[in-house]
Amino acid sequence: MTIDPPRPRVLIVDDTPSTVDLLVRSLARHGYTRLSSAATVVDAVRAVDTCLPDAVLLDLSLSLQDGHLLLRHLRGEPLWSPAPVFMITGRHPASAIKAAAAEGATGFISQPFNGSEIVYKIEQAVRGLRSRVAELDDLLQPDPRRSGDEHGDRSR
Repeated sequence: MTIDPPRPRVLIVDDTPSTVDLLVRSLARHGYTRLSSAATVVDAVRAVDTCLPDAVLLDLSLSLQDGHLLLRHLRGEPLWSPAPVFMITGRHPASAIKAAAAEGATGFISQPFNGSEIVYKIEQAVRGLRSRVAELDDLLQPDPRRSGDEHGDRSR
């Protein structure tokens, strides 16, 4: 019997309450229960440290703050830089989308939303991240075959 890992924790950063509500309801229908939201960059930075999200859904253009600012902040923090960040896009110029991609956005979620597509993107990104973390963890584990020789030379 295998136990599936819990659904990823998701932080939704958007200053439009109806958009947050729509995303929360959509993800909840797919079994997501660990959801947080923030309406500003400052609140989002606090939320990242509090809720420890596995993935972030970030509005490309917050009204008073810039979604690009938060994306750059997340990508600049070693703890959060690998976390998948999906930019929520509506009608944004191609230059804004290209800039977000260049700044490290994992992907884009277009409005109107498709809940199954959002879940698929989150699951794929988080699964890939978990796989990379597991690979790194394996690499960092001491090799039990080594008998104290840090170079692995057993000819002595």
